[in-house]
Amino acid sequence: MDGIFKIEKPQNEPILGYARNSREKIEIKQKLDELKSKVLDIPLIIGGKEIFTDQKKECIIPHDKGHVLARFSLAGEKEIEMAIAAALDAKKEWEALSWENRLSIFLKAAKMLSTHYRSTLNAATM
Repeated sequence: MDGIFKIEKPQNEPILGYARNSREKIEIKQKLDELKSKVLDIPLIIGGKEIFTDQKKECIIPHDKGHVLARFSLAGEKEIEMAIAAALDAKKEWEALSWENRLSIFLKAAKMLSTHYRSTLNAATM
């Protein structure tokens, strides 16, 4: 092993109460309203690039089937071949990284999801 790498002991995120007029309750309501107020056009992501196709499907609110939240691009044979090639290229790059660098990517993603993007992720899940 090259050098010393210290990993903090994992701990659960605090459980939010979502009490009336609490910061987290206000944030989640705002995010829900924001997500419901627009129709997103969701691309395929292949090799880090956004790919939009002519074939689309709709994402709807399960309890309000008339409300479209987004339209997402469907992959055809060409996009699948592109994705396979991109995945094989990414595999080479990923394997070349040290385990510390790979770990840092997951830790950064976890930090972003538990802080800045927490209300967006929760609202999208709802």
